[in-house]
Amino acid sequence: MNRALLLSLVFLAGCVSQNPRNLDTAVQEKNSSQACLSIKTFFNDELSAFQDRMDAASAEYQEEQWKVEANEPGASTQKMGDLFEAYQKVAYDKAILNKTLELAKNSKNVETDCKWKRRLGRAKQLLETSILTDEAVIQKEKENQQKQDTLSNQSNGFRVEVPGESEPVSKALLSKKIGSTEDRSQRESLFKQFNSARADAWLKWGFRDLIKSRNAEAKAAGFKSYYDYRFFRNQLDLKNYLKNIKEIRTKLAPKIQKILKAMGKRYGINKVEPWDIRYLREKSASGEVNALFKDFPETEVMKVASDFYSSLGTDVASYQFKMDLYPRPGKNTHAFAMGVVAPHVNEQGEVLSTPKPDIRFLANLR
Repeated sequence: MNRALLLSLVFLAGCVSQNPRNLDTAVQEKNSSQACLSIKTFFNDELSAFQDRMDAASAEYQEEQWKVEANEPGASTQKMGDLFEAYQKVAYDKAILNKTLELAKNSKNVETDCKWKRRLGRAKQLLETSILTDEAVIQKEKENQQKQDTLSNQSNGFRVEVPGESEPVSKALLSKKIGSTEDRSQRESLFKQFNSARADAWLKWGFRDLIKSRNAEAKAAGFKSYYDYRFFRNQLDLKNYLKNIKEIRTKLAPKIQKILKAMGKRYGINKVEPWDIRYLREKSASGEVNALFKDFPETEVMKVASDFYSSLGTDVASYQFKMDLYPRPGKNTHAFAMGVVAPHVNEQGEVLSTPKPDIRFLANLR
C-alpha cells in the first residue's frame, strides 16, 4: 500500500504571527503567544481530526488487504481497490494542506523559542510530499495501485510442479526444498525452473505495462522517473540512496562474498551461486523452527517473545496480534508484518491505550 502519507501528526504543532514590524515588544510577545496558541489549537483539533479520518480509512483498506494476502474467504481485490480510492479521498485533503501552508507562511516572524514553530515546518514538509492535488496524478496512482494489487495477487497464487511433490509448490516451499537438497545440479534445476517460469508469468500478467504506467504517473507529477517520484513522496534522497548502494557494493559486498566463499569451500562448492545460498544457510543454521516446536510449544514461544519485548518497555498487553503462519493455496508466499492500526504515541513517546494497535504477521512455516 502507498503509505507515504502523514501518520504522526500527533507529534506536530506550530505557531504563526502577524507582521510585528510596527508593534512594540510587549505587543509582539502577546501576538506571538496568541499565534502559537492558535496554531497549536489547529493542530490539536483540525489536524488531529484529519489524522483520525485517515487512520479509519487506512484500517479499512489494510483489513481487506490482509484478507487478500492471506486468501481468506470473501476477500476481494475489487473491494480493496475501492477502499484505496476511499482512502485517497480522505488523505488528499487540499483544505488541510492549504491551511498548513498559510500558517507556515505567516509564522516566519514568530519568536525562535516558540516550541511549536519547528514542528509546523515538519508538518508542512510531510503534507507537501504526501497530499496530491492534481486529479490526473491521483487517478493514475489509483490505476497503478490496482494493477500492482492484481499482479501481486496473481503472483501469490503462482505455483510450479516439482518432481517428488504431490502438488504444485510455492516459492516459499520450493526455497525450503532447495535448502535441503544435497544434489547441487538438482538445486540449480529447481532454482532456474521456478524463476524462469515466474518471470514468464509476470510478463504475461503485464509487468512491463505496470512499469510504463508508473513512469507515466511520475511524469504527470513533474518527475523524470518513477524512482525520483517515489523517493520524493517518501521524503527520501535518491542521490544519498545510490551513494549508500555504491558503498554496500564496494565495502560490504566483498566481505559477504568472502564469507560465502569460505562457507562454500567447507561444503565442496568452488563458486557459490544463487541456488547454493539457501542450502549453505540451512547447513549453518542451528536447527529447524518446527523441530523447536516439538519440544517447545508455540504458546511457550509466544510467552518468551512477550516477556522479551515487555522487558524492553513495550506494553505488549495493549496490542492486538493476529498471525497466519502456515501455507495455503493462493496465500502470499512471503513473510511480512502489517500494522493495520499503528501504535499512537504522545509527545513523551509513550504508546497510547487508544486506538488499540492491531499488528498482523503472515508467514509460511512447514
